[in-house]
Amino acid sequence: MKTTKTKKIITWVVLIIVILVFMFPLYYNISTSFKSQEDVATSPPTWTFKPTLVNYQRIIIPGFVSKKLTMTLSGGHLLNNLKNSLIICFSSVLISVSIGIFAAYSLARLSFSHKEDVAFWIISIRMMPPSAVIIPFFLLSNVLHLYDSYRLMIVIYITFNLPLAVWIMRGFFEDIPPAIEESAMVDGCSRPQAFFRVILPLVSPGLVATTIICLIFSWNEFFMAFILTGRHTQTLSVGVSAFMTPWGIQWGPLAAANSLIIAPIIIIAIAIQKYLVRGLTFGAIK
Repeated sequence: MKTTKTKKIITWVVLIIVILVFMFPLYYNISTSFKSQEDVATSPPTWTFKPTLVNYQRIIIPGFVSKKLTMTLSGGHLLNNLKNSLIICFSSVLISVSIGIFAAYSLARLSFSHKEDVAFWIISIRMMPPSAVIIPFFLLSNVLHLYDSYRLMIVIYITFNLPLAVWIMRGFFEDIPPAIEESAMVDGCSRPQAFFRVILPLVSPGLVATTIICLIFSWNEFFMAFILTGRHTQTLSVGVSAFMTPWGIQWGPLAAANSLIIAPIIIIAIAIQKYLVRGLTFGAIK
């Protein structure tokens, strides 16, 4: 009994230490976003300070300028970046997952020649480094007059998210016994009806997990957005780079912008955490 209790205590201590280590950067970023310019510049860092919202005002309120801050940028530009990120990311993820579930189902259930070769070709697109295709994408966007447009970024994000969605969802479909689908078809359902009425509800936790993973990849993407977006479609991940100026890094507004970037993902993950956990553990126990 004592040995078991000791092991539990050690396990909890180790888990708490690991959680604190991983959460510390998040805490440091959020606390920095509420610091004044003087507190941010203090070395060593100060842990007790008077919170201020001036950094959030700078990035949210258009035309906001504080008398205490130097090297100011026009406030409010990140709200436009937020709108662009929401449009591009959610559109690309919705299309990727919608197409991906049908492709994944086909690879999991149907039999056709060179099926594994097709599956490997799909995932090989995701393995391709963005730097290898950025120049063709840039030249094509200029020829087709799509540079700095929502359509271009949505297509590019679909290109990289679709293989990921297909491979993740394929594993979830393969974990569903074919007998369940066959029983539905014996009861009179066609294959499409069995898919929508029986199979899709069963893999809904996996569908949620896949959607969140694709959304995180799209939301955090920087390289392609940095090259292929301009003033009209610049995303949040690119917009925060404006706070790294030739005169120095504006740590307070940068930390506030980082908090603005991670907030939507955290809120969504918390709101659907039940389905997310079920999706990530789907098929672990049969």
